[in-house]
Amino acid sequence: MSTATNVRNGGGDAVLDLISSFLHGPADLSSECSKDDTAANASNHLFNSPLDRSGPHSTGKDSDDSKTTGFFFPRKFTSLARIIIFSKDRPWQLQQLLKSMRLQDICLKENVRDMRIFPSKVEVFIIYCASSPPFSRGYDKVVQQFSKKKLREIHFVNENEWQTSHGGIAESNAFSEILECVITRGDDHSTKSANVSLGKNNGSSNNHIDDGVVMFLTDDCLFLEPLEVVLSAAIGALSYGLSTVIDEGRLIANPKISNGTAVFNFLNRLHAGISWSQTRDVASPAPRNQMKFLPLKPYFCNLEESSNKINPNLADGVYLYERKFGYVEWDYPFDLSGGVYRHEDVVALLTHIKGKDCEENEQSRRTKQNGLGHPNTFELRCNTSLATSFKPSLLNTSAPKIGKSVTSVELEKTMTAIPCHPYMVILALNSVQDVFNAPIASSGDCRIGVEFEKGHAEISNSVCNDNRDPLNLLQYLEKGYDLDLDRYKATAYNASQIGDLFIRQRSHSKLSGEAIHQSDRSKLELDFTSVNPNISVLMPVHKGPPHAAILSMTSLIMQSIDERERVHSHPNGEVENNLLSSMQIVIIDDRCADGSIDAMIDSAKEFMSTHKDIHLVLNDFRKEDALQEDHCSDHPSTSKMISIAIEVVSSPCQGIATALNYGLQICRADLVARMDADDVCARSRLISQIRFMLANPSFAVVGSSAVLFSNDCEKDIFPYYISTSTSGRSNSTDSMNNPMRCSLSISDPGFMAWTMFFSCSIPHPSVVFRKRAISNIGGYKECINHCEDYDLWLRLTQNDCRSMMCLPRVGVWHRKHSQSESSNNSLAQKKESDLVCFEAVKNLIRGESKELRLDTVSILRNPSFTSMKSPEDVDLAAELLLLMERMFVENNSEHLKRQEIDLIKIDCDERIGELATVQISKFGSRIGENSIVWRAWTKRCPHQHLERLSLLCHKS
Repeated sequence: MSTATNVRNGGGDAVLDLISSFLHGPADLSSECSKDDTAANASNHLFNSPLDRSGPHSTGKDSDDSKTTGFFFPRKFTSLARIIIFSKDRPWQLQQLLKSMRLQDICLKENVRDMRIFPSKVEVFIIYCASSPPFSRGYDKVVQQFSKKKLREIHFVNENEWQTSHGGIAESNAFSEILECVITRGDDHSTKSANVSLGKNNGSSNNHIDDGVVMFLTDDCLFLEPLEVVLSAAIGALSYGLSTVIDEGRLIANPKISNGTAVFNFLNRLHAGISWSQTRDVASPAPRNQMKFLPLKPYFCNLEESSNKINPNLADGVYLYERKFGYVEWDYPFDLSGGVYRHEDVVALLTHIKGKDCEENEQSRRTKQNGLGHPNTFELRCNTSLATSFKPSLLNTSAPKIGKSVTSVELEKTMTAIPCHPYMVILALNSVQDVFNAPIASSGDCRIGVEFEKGHAEISNSVCNDNRDPLNLLQYLEKGYDLDLDRYKATAYNASQIGDLFIRQRSHSKLSGEAIHQSDRSKLELDFTSVNPNISVLMPVHKGPPHAAILSMTSLIMQSIDERERVHSHPNGEVENNLLSSMQIVIIDDRCADGSIDAMIDSAKEFMSTHKDIHLVLNDFRKEDALQEDHCSDHPSTSKMISIAIEVVSSPCQGIATALNYGLQICRADLVARMDADDVCARSRLISQIRFMLANPSFAVVGSSAVLFSNDCEKDIFPYYISTSTSGRSNSTDSMNNPMRCSLSISDPGFMAWTMFFSCSIPHPSVVFRKRAISNIGGYKECINHCEDYDLWLRLTQNDCRSMMCLPRVGVWHRKHSQSESSNNSLAQKKESDLVCFEAVKNLIRGESKELRLDTVSILRNPSFTSMKSPEDVDLAAELLLLMERMFVENNSEHLKRQEIDLIKIDCDERIGELATVQISKFGSRIGENSIVWRAWTKRCPHQHLERLSLLCHKS
């Protein structure tokens, strides 16, 4: 990753802009090996005759509306989603993928008149083959299983039978024909013909209304969210920056919305926690400084045709970033392991590759090396084309007028979208393809956290001795074993491809291999009269305002309600314990005078009128004659009852640290969640953190990412908000037109401990911590007024560099407004955080530096915004940085993973480059030949000679 990619707070400095022009170009994919070890040669029945290759049937115009829709998303984005799955010799893994997709939920809704899925039709094509009879029998069993479920839109295509029925054509030609037919398969519900012309390529398909999306999957993928959620997020992301011109039947880009860019792909396998490439065995940090959050709720609420039928809570949002800022995993645009694309773009790529193949000689086109002869070569050729000759684009009819005519220009789809939390993992357990030498992953590879108990690791070995052999894995299919999705959800990974195999028997009894063990659950599944709740929420309140405090309380209570609904609607009909059946909310009154606390209490009471299964206990200890208020339904359902206890106390002294320490004494649960009265909890925040903490007892703190928003944002973007508009439509699209700033936290614990020296790497309102761990280090320091959390985290990580981590998901919507304490005291907060960091650095280097100065630490933390008198000040900061890197790695050598050490080196390289950039931009010719920072940059980053040359030329 280049220096400018991570230049912090660079503003509009011309030097940084100049450097940026040298940094980004198309990746060299000429020698790229496929990350996927899929194969597709396929095996069983679907079509008795060849597929219709003419494309979707035209149905003419769909609306009388002749104007561009007011909302920037197309009003009818799609009528069809094609899911194309490639499988070879892995019937059990294919079965597990199909089960994890929860296809029955989609088919159920398709058959219910008053319910809608999004999109309106989903078709799943499984292209598979077996190399031996045992695999054929395994696939037959999978086909029979899903045929009994009467899932009409699932089609199994046997590549071997296709070869036989077409006169024994070559294997590569069979796959090529199947792939082409599936992609261009006609659909009666489509809005316009795709007009597929495989001999013509114009790089774009803008002559028709979009015919939906295509999702590619391989049999080693495993969904952590239902397909309906995944498709909703993908379609919403792919719609960003587009408008529909109904009368001309096409999609155009709106440069006012997306700055002249649009989204090309949605990559399910990526998320903000991916920092390592398992296939290349190199660090691959996320371009976190370039990523923006796009809320999707307004999109669903504004779909005119079915605004009351589509669940707007399917997906909170996605992250967007420009592909040119990506590195390794983040610069692989076409991916058969979970990539989602517009149908028109896939057809255009198909056309482009076939055109290139026609230029090759007859011999090469008959081998697997032709572009469509094998899934891996298809993926490689698509990426090569995207990096060189093929540029997906949209027509922009809003271009400036030239004379009396409007000029139409093509705008590139340069953006990539990813989920805001993990949607899938790839089980790289074995290799069945013979095109590329893709590495397999070992158990525990890329796992963040502690090792699970030995007894659980032995479960897989009791079934078969070699999980790497696909033939042995057939025993899982025969014995009725399923993968343990809950355990995968409770485990954090820093790579897409993993080697863990967590299984459980298909049984309604106690599940083997659970990530959250029954012994742990029994401790938390308590009677409503129990002293200890599942979790305590610590919420100091100084200012709301009241309307914000109501949203905050609503989002907290909905955490328990959502989890109860999930538990009682388990896809396998299994009965689980509700880990959020009991919650304590501790509100500390820190001189609050705007009525926010009373507003929160009133909003909690209002839930009783609409949710009869909530048992609310209220204790307001601010009053001398306080009595306990017990609100409970007259006819409670004990099995589904939720217990919520709200306790309000007054802080003994003014100050946030004092309020937190006092409230911590009142918290009865060992797991304590922090929350501010003006923030909003994202869906599933608490349950995901509880699951992780139970599965990883060595961690003291787990946080999450945060979306930063202001009071100007529409309330419709928040989770759980119910619009009061009679039409159900949003009154404004400003929050959608401009993606929101996000605080992307770091998942690798050792790397987080390192970055903590430079900034507070974890949002305080997003954390769940162990009460005893915080108490053991003395709690919050009450002498600190503005960065009590930063000081606490530094003390924790100094004791144990692996005590903290962040889940790669949005956990909280963090409000930033003019009245907040952090805004009004930003200067004081900066000075205090520099002092806190100074003490931590002093403890780290233990006197190795002869003269550690506060201003040197300040320069290191904020080089672009810290005053410095001479180039030597920057050199001192560079020397300190290199010393800190060496001491941190040495002090924690027994605890840091190799992946984390590599990430620390990359981060240090970027900081050295940033210091060198600041030095020459501020002092120019005053820099001498013996500049320490420039010598360090040259030695550590020899490949960045162009960046250095541009800086020297600019300042000469």
